[in-house]
Amino acid sequence: MTSEEAQQLTAEYCQLEAQLHALVGAGDPVAYNAIIDQLRAFLLHPDVRLEYASVDASSSEFTTESRGGGAPTRQRAVTRRLLKITRYTHPNYPDLFAAYLSSPLPPDLTATDLAICLWWGETEEGEGGIVCRYYWTTVPGRERRWHFQSGDESVAFNQLTPEAQWCFTPPTGDPGQEAEYLSNR
Repeated sequence: MTSEEAQQLTAEYCQLEAQLHALVGAGDPVAYNAIIDQLRAFLLHPDVRLEYASVDASSSEFTTESRGGGAPTRQRAVTRRLLKITRYTHPNYPDLFAAYLSSPLPPDLTATDLAICLWWGETEEGEGGIVCRYYWTTVPGRERRWHFQSGDESVAFNQLTPEAQWCFTPPTGDPGQEAEYLSNR
C-alpha cells in the first residue's frame, strides 16, 4: 500500500459515509443498509467496529425524521476532511498508514476539527483495510488526546515509529488539536 492508495481508500470511505448521513431519516433503509455493507468491506481486522449499525427495514424509527433527527443530520452532515496521513512501521502490517480525519457533523462549518484516526494496514498477502480506529476526545473536562476505539490493539501511537508524513489541512480553533496535527505522529 502506498500513501496515495491510503488517501484513495480514505476518500472512498468518507464518500460512502457522507451518503449514509444523507439517508438518515429519508425512509430508505435498504439503501442505508447497502452502504453499511460497503463500509464494512473496508474493515480488515475482525475487531474494528463501525460507528453505524444496520437498521430494521420495517422500523418506523428509521423512517420518522422527528424521532431520529434525520433532517437536521442530513442538513449538518459534511464529508470528512483528510487532515494528514502518517506512515508507520509495524510488525504485523508491512504498510500501515494513519489517516487523520475531521468530523462529519462539525459544530461549526467554518472550522476544521480533528475527530478520528483510521489506521489502514496491509497484510503480507496484500490484503488491505482498516485495522484500527482511534477518536479524539472533545468532551469538556476530559484530557484531549487519542483514545483507542476498536480494532488491533497492537496499533498504538506510543509504540510506533513514524516514517513519513503528508499534511493536507490543519485543524482550526483548538490549540490542542493544532499541536497534535503538527506533532510527528
